[in-house]
Amino acid sequence: LAEGGGRSGAGKPYTVWSSDFHIGPIADLKDIWKGIRVHGRPVQVLDYSLSSACASMHTCANDLKVLNGSNGQDLGSDPEKLKREFYAAYKDDVTMQGVDAFVCSHPAAMCELFAPFNKPRIVFATTRFEMARCFTDANPEGCAHNPTKWRAWLEHLKGMAASPRDLVLANNEYDAQYMAYFLGRKVEAVSSLCDKGISWMPSRPDILLSMPQAIENA
Repeated sequence: LAEGGGRSGAGKPYTVWSSDFHIGPIADLKDIWKGIRVHGRPVQVLDYSLSSACASMHTCANDLKVLNGSNGQDLGSDPEKLKREFYAAYKDDVTMQGVDAFVCSHPAAMCELFAPFNKPRIVFATTRFEMARCFTDANPEGCAHNPTKWRAWLEHLKGMAASPRDLVLANNEYDAQYMAYFLGRKVEAVSSLCDKGISWMPSRPDILLSMPQAIENA
């Protein structure tokens, strides 16, 4: 999708839409993309954040149509209906018509929502890619009771991984290998930069492990 930052960016920016539930990954991508050109165009991110911490970044999606913090992760009780409603609300929207691509990170499955717009999509998974199809922040029980959404998303993601238009990545080696296992193909790991000018000098060798979600057979 991108070229090095050496070329001059003439014309309108290459515009990427993000509606994420985490302020970190997209903030990192914004930093990285500052020096990148796509077909000679600088990258602009429309950050319509659904994260509960969005106010700290001044990116809250206050005027977003159809989608909100309650239905955005799992797409509600009728995902297909919500997808249709979202597309109907934005297919003729002036801002959406200027969007060149979508990026989906936390959850990666948000990219299902953007499929009808027929534009490139970037999955940049920061945790298990079944987030919002097997578990959400509100419902951490996993896929054991109903794997239907998970299976549908897996097939959708396989199609994205095979498409020359879309890009499927992870921001860590574990999730890259995890996705590769289910997709049957290599997934690149592109580590988050997280260069905020802050240093950390630990004085103890201890490592704290935490499991915020319930994982079957863990």
